[in-house]
Amino acid sequence: MKFKLTLLSLGLCLCSSPLWAVQGTGTGYVGFSPMSAYAPHFVAPPVEAGFYLGESWSLGVEYGQSQFNFGHVEAEEVYHQGMMSGGWGGMTNERWESQDSNFPLPADATSTGSHYSYAVKARWYVAEHLNFQIALIDKQTYGTVEVPINLTGATSKGNFNAHNQLSTIGVGSLWHNEMGMIFGVDWAIGANSLNQSVNVKMQENPAVSTAEQETTKLQIEDFGNSLNQFLARSGGLNVFVGWQF
Repeated sequence: MKFKLTLLSLGLCLCSSPLWAVQGTGTGYVGFSPMSAYAPHFVAPPVEAGFYLGESWSLGVEYGQSQFNFGHVEAEEVYHQGMMSGGWGGMTNERWESQDSNFPLPADATSTGSHYSYAVKARWYVAEHLNFQIALIDKQTYGTVEVPINLTGATSKGNFNAHNQLSTIGVGSLWHNEMGMIFGVDWAIGANSLNQSVNVKMQENPAVSTAEQETTKLQIEDFGNSLNQFLARSGGLNVFVGWQF
């Protein structure tokens, strides 16, 4: 439904293009991304603010934040959708009926945490309503994973930080009207991971053996790596709505 509404809004903008200018008349802008098929923006829809640098360039910063809380089935769905199509399936009501033996976490594991995204973005306006963008992005995911140990009834728990630094390049369109509103679509965004890391710190529990703690630690590291891969995917159809000032 959201996708259809987005296409309808885009169509209206294109049909009324004479009312929209190529470049804004203000000195700066602020806005957000309400809908996106680009996985990182769908996970944590960002707010963006920036300034126009003459008629051909703009420079802005982005910030996005979200929280997650899921068990194995929801997490596995995120993993599948992320690896296969870039969608964030864990945000829907769909559920996978089968378990994947390659998924990093055990079937009874749970995970909670927060995702943060920071970016510096430049746009180059090259033609009517057409622009190219480049960005440097820093993504951090902080979370806790709990894995019940079936033989003892105890819980093996670890905290992790999945860190991902990216560079992206994209192509999009922006329209500005006389009332100061901005509507834009990033048609395609290509991402290149510059640096990825996962740090895990296990919480001490006398009821859990060292070997079991090490097994859980490896599982959490694999889970963090899968999140980094998911958040480093390319995508597109990123909608931007904002205002100039």
